Amino acid sequence: MTIKEIKNLIGKMCDLVESREYNPILEADLSGLLFHLMITKGKLPPCTLHLNTRVIGAHSNKQHFDLVIGRVDKGEGVHPAVSPEGIIEIKMFPHGFTTQAHSVHFKNILERDLPKLGSPQIRMAMRIEFIFDEADYLSGKYRGQIGDGKYKGKNKKDIIVIERNKKAEGTKIVFARKTKEDWEISVN
Repeated sequence: MTIKEIKNLIGKMCDLVESREYNPILEADLSGLLFHLMITKGKLPPCTLHLNTRVIGAHSNKQHFDLVIGRVDKGEGVHPAVSPEGIIEIKMFPHGFTTQAHSVHFKNILERDLPKLGSPQIRMAMRIEFIFDEADYLSGKYRGQIGDGKYKGKNKKDIIVIERNKKAEGTKIVFARKTKEDWEISVN
């Protein structure tokens, strides 16, 4: 599956949300719907899709990824793991959550998701950070504290791209952002 095909499936997901046929409230809802769309619209065999799973080559067997495309293999330890062709980490900024909750998700992208996706052992796989921004949280300026404070006052979306370039080079970021009129989907 290509990044363009995944972007198109995310577009279908946004259409379902816009038409009120689907109302995700947690990141697991997005993972589940994307899983479903990859099978029904993307025509991927179900045996190649895995939710919240281990991958071969990750730092530890305790490290899980939200959605992985690949075949199950014995793995490096006693537990089976997926030999990844594609890895997707998902973050969601839904309506109804507080700014504080959104801030935690924002920091999780920078401090957890991107370092995981930047692991040298999984660099041969297509890696994606999918960000579903229903609340348009990322269009604002960052007012919190990260590290030495160099990002204070910068655009949140730009901060994610800068940190991706440092921590997870080669990882694609798919932003799905709700505007007043429609959904804007971009790949960075």
